[in-house]
Amino acid sequence: MSNKGPILAGALGGVAPNLVRLIVNYSSPNPQHIINQPVLYFLAMVGFAALGGVVVWAFQETNLKQALFLGVSLPSLFQVGGLQGTPPSTPPLVAPGTQQAAISLFSSAYAQAPPGPAPSVADRTLNLTVGTNIAYTVAFYGQNNALIRPTTTLTSSGSVSVPPGAVKFAIQVAASTSTSYNLPTAPGAVKARLEINEKPTSGFFQGLGLAKTPQYDISVQIQ
Repeated sequence: MSNKGPILAGALGGVAPNLVRLIVNYSSPNPQHIINQPVLYFLAMVGFAALGGVVVWAFQETNLKQALFLGVSLPSLFQVGGLQGTPPSTPPLVAPGTQQAAISLFSSAYAQAPPGPAPSVADRTLNLTVGTNIAYTVAFYGQNNALIRPTTTLTSSGSVSVPPGAVKFAIQVAASTSTSYNLPTAPGAVKARLEINEKPTSGFFQGLGLAKTPQYDISVQIQ
């Protein structure tokens, strides 16, 4: 029995979820860069097409409509638990490790008094320069790494007022958080340049719909 037409319909069904996802993303006002490795992404889609065609051939389906739905159904099972279907919510900001100017090789052997209350310093501004337009959150922390709310989210270079009780700040992009950086204890402007680079993700797993939430390398240069 010849069923080339249904097999092709099954192959089309196998790649339909990916095609729909790409069309929706790149036709939106703010498309996201979701293909890091086009060749491996294409190979994953070819695998889904082959899988859809094989399923139709195995069931000897002759109806084009049923073959299309059959092609969609089985490959979609691989993406049910995929992390790209519904991005996880941004995790709450917590204070990361603080960048230190020097590292001591020997710990102190004497008891130290607990730190006193953080000084309240007004009229401080954090001027941020970033080379890429990407949403990032600026978080300030007080004594004992206590997060000071509200945080501020920017999409480009800009200035942020520093809360009076802040002693350090950090940058968060999606689920990635930078090292925290100490703030000066005198009024004035602090200039900082941000470098935000997305870590490579396997294009093959992206094609399968199983790629994890993008991770970023975030570095801050105080100027």
